[in-house]
Amino acid sequence: PPLPPPPPPQMKASISAADVILVLILQPFAVVYAYDLGQDVTLCWRTNKSVPKAEPERVDCEGAEVAYTFNWPPLYAGDEYNVSFSVFVPSTVRHPPSLLETKGGVYDIVHANVHSCFRAAGFCSPFVKPGANVATHSPEVFCTRNTTTKACDAQTPVVLDVGSYSMIAHARWIYEGRDGELQYDLARAVFKTVKPAPKRETLAEAEERLANCRMRRMSGSFNMGGSSQARTSMPMKFTFDPGRMTFGIDPKSGGDLVSITAQYSLSWSDNALLDPSASCASLWLPEMVPAVKNPRESSLLGAQFVLGEGPNVTMHASHRFTFSQDWNHVTYPFDTQTTVFSLKVVPSADLTTCADVYHEIRAHKGQLLHSTSSFILARDDRSTIHSAHMPAPPSSNANHQSSLASMPRVDLCEIRIKLERQPLVFTVTSLMPEAIIVTAGLLAIHLDPKVPPLLSGRCSLLAVGILIIINKSSTRTIDDIGRRNYLLLLDLFSLVNIFFLLLLLIETISVFKLIQQDKFEYKGIGATVDRACRRYMAVLYLLICIGFAIQFTVDLHQVEEICLAYWTISMLAYIMISGFLLYTAIKRHTQKMEHLVQQVRMKLATDQEENEDEAHALLDAIFESIDESRDGSIDRKEITYLLRAMYPNVSDRVFDKVAKEVCPQNKKLDRLAFDDILPTLHEAVMKHVETLEDEKDNKTTFGSISFVKMASQTFSNMLSADETDSK
Repeated sequence: PPLPPPPPPQMKASISAADVILVLILQPFAVVYAYDLGQDVTLCWRTNKSVPKAEPERVDCEGAEVAYTFNWPPLYAGDEYNVSFSVFVPSTVRHPPSLLETKGGVYDIVHANVHSCFRAAGFCSPFVKPGANVATHSPEVFCTRNTTTKACDAQTPVVLDVGSYSMIAHARWIYEGRDGELQYDLARAVFKTVKPAPKRETLAEAEERLANCRMRRMSGSFNMGGSSQARTSMPMKFTFDPGRMTFGIDPKSGGDLVSITAQYSLSWSDNALLDPSASCASLWLPEMVPAVKNPRESSLLGAQFVLGEGPNVTMHASHRFTFSQDWNHVTYPFDTQTTVFSLKVVPSADLTTCADVYHEIRAHKGQLLHSTSSFILARDDRSTIHSAHMPAPPSSNANHQSSLASMPRVDLCEIRIKLERQPLVFTVTSLMPEAIIVTAGLLAIHLDPKVPPLLSGRCSLLAVGILIIINKSSTRTIDDIGRRNYLLLLDLFSLVNIFFLLLLLIETISVFKLIQQDKFEYKGIGATVDRACRRYMAVLYLLICIGFAIQFTVDLHQVEEICLAYWTISMLAYIMISGFLLYTAIKRHTQKMEHLVQQVRMKLATDQEENEDEAHALLDAIFESIDESRDGSIDRKEITYLLRAMYPNVSDRVFDKVAKEVCPQNKKLDRLAFDDILPTLHEAVMKHVETLEDEKDNKTTFGSISFVKMASQTFSNMLSADETDSK
């Protein structure tokens, strides 16, 4: 159908009673335009500026449109509203906009504003002139369309009096081309009523009203309400300023408790704030709560409201969050823990600035932990402090599983803080004393086990060290970790120390028993074992300490099993190596003693006048080998050991009688006295052998004694040749 004729280009500044009567009479015959019927459409006009006094004519918009983007609140007289709208002109229009220089700039939309016409004044078109009781125009603005979207946004302030209005968003562009200069005008209308301005609250009054409503809500006077529009129009802005972070033990579960006293800010928009008569239940009063697995306490310590422009409000709050953490303390006191907690707003809202919390915490990390806290922040990198929206929980529907996994929960902000325990105090008070006790045990095995007072001191030191570590480990209380049903690496370290000292004590008793044996070779074996332990046990303890140090300082899963495996492997490897070395030393000692005895026999069996120095060297060697007390003298027992080594087939009764004759009343012999009695030992042995009742058996078992007699005679001749030099 043909378009209706355009309205007149201007309207009178005032309307007389006759005009109103004429409108009422002609109303049934008047042409009514689309947006006056309430249709939300864009109308377009074209004016040929190349023709003098040309009138605007209605034309098809060819896809061009103007649309409001403003979120309309209740309108009150005298208030200023920044009304926004968008202008879209597709590239397919017959006469596209030309870029023109307009008031210091180049634009293709050369005019945009809002016309507010009284409904009683009739149709509101882009050509209505401003005037009292007719229309008002907002300040004009300009914009240039985006090259891709072919649209631009405009915003202009509007201030109105009380009344009912047709408010049109008006935009204009100019075409300059072969068809001449053409002006296109677009308009789109909304209908609004402006109410008288309500009684205004001061900012202090409004903030006090919010605070009172929050107090009433916390006391349970009303249920949480609020404007749903506030949550959709402006997502929550969230800032987090952490305060003190403290740690404790949960009296119920025995687990670890973490308490954070934090300062945070929440910003939102609530249109109900503009109405002083709005009830508390209609206001949106959010609260930050922890979204953790085991919450223990959430206490709001204080809140302050700050009103901004229009319906915007910011709440600055102080809150204490206490929650339980499931920490593993196997490597205590060198453990690294991660505090994980999530925060959300009740009622639910999107936390748009969650990722920025990372910077907030880093900026205040010096205030996060007290100087006396058992924890410090871990190494300073991105993984130490982290904040992000939580991922969505897995869906039971397999078809939506992959899509939900990539959609984070924007209403939950997860915060991770990595902590390291300060081990200095516990190391000095617990670990170092145990290491010192074991070191004292290692020093104690250097005491000679052949000297009774030194042997007693050696055993006492080891036994007391074992008792101290047992008492210390059994009564150890750790106040800063929760209840546990597993062994700490520290407990294993104490067990290894006890086992190590017990091993040293067993070695001491074993060496003592070997030395007390009558056979000379057992005494040598005991001395060899003791010397080997002095060398190798310190190496063993050093390996064990290195293994524990590695496990203490490296954060590994199942560190208890790894440490036990390391200890077992180290012990097995050490036992194999040290056992081989000990066996070699004992064998070498036995061969050395056998070789020494054979050499003495051979030297005594031949004429050694020309090799007197070698004979004395052998005598010195045999004296030193039997002088186990290292006091420069030998006693009756040591004479018995020598005789047993020289005459392995003679009865011990013979050796006892000979030793009593040589050392009466257990007299000790020095080196010179040993030279005097050595030639007579064989005669004394043979005398007592021949006088035994089983003389025949002894002679048989003794074998040929001609070698010994000859050796004794040769040795006597050697001494009588130069008695002074020999002595």
